[in-house]
Amino acid sequence: MAHVRVLCELVAERLQLEPAERRTIRAAALSYDLGMHAMREDLSAHPGALSPAQRARLREHPRLGADLLRRAGVADEAWLEAILGHHERIDGSGYPRGLSGDGIGRPARILAVADIYSAMIRPRAYRGALNAREAMRTIFLERGRLVDAELAALLVKSIGMFPPGSFVRLANGEIAVVTARTDNASLPELRSVVAMDGSPRTMPSPRDPQDPLYAIVSEYPISECRFPMAPVRRLWT
Repeated sequence: MAHVRVLCELVAERLQLEPAERRTIRAAALSYDLGMHAMREDLSAHPGALSPAQRARLREHPRLGADLLRRAGVADEAWLEAILGHHERIDGSGYPRGLSGDGIGRPARILAVADIYSAMIRPRAYRGALNAREAMRTIFLERGRLVDAELAALLVKSIGMFPPGSFVRLANGEIAVVTARTDNASLPELRSVVAMDGSPRTMPSPRDPQDPLYAIVSEYPISECRFPMAPVRRLWT
């Protein structure tokens, strides 16, 4: 949920939303899946595909989450509406109410695009995690159908095709870490952490991805990183 909150905040900042609406979105981002916790044990213990009854319960979790918050004393209707609407989809294919287009409030639409992206880059029992670029491409292709087109574009601009902290392989064979976003989503700031010969750098070196020698050719899975992380961590200290 913390990751979704950060994503929502980045989009809200791009939209220059008023403080009150940003507070609503932050609160919703930290509580949107509350309804799932009540059924998580039952669902995780179930082998194979979910039964029709379990699928029906799953589709009700936004409503359950809003009800739990209301019973706990939350009276902010905008917060509750964001929880209730975070699985609604622009084309009307979402749940629990089948809302579409502008019938879905802006906080819910922001929460939806952040939740979809965050879910895609996390591994699941039935699939591995998508890398950030694949997830962004999927979000962009679904704009105007499953997710708000403007918000999809803003999310891409906010975190870039290569989010800070991710690793990439460069055209010359080096491995670099993304240290910051720029105005161009495909051209982040880079520091080389592994040289062409495969040796780790004790002092990461700046690289310009506009230089053909240092062009990004692919993401580099963190699971394959076998080099010391201390020099990388120092970039953020």
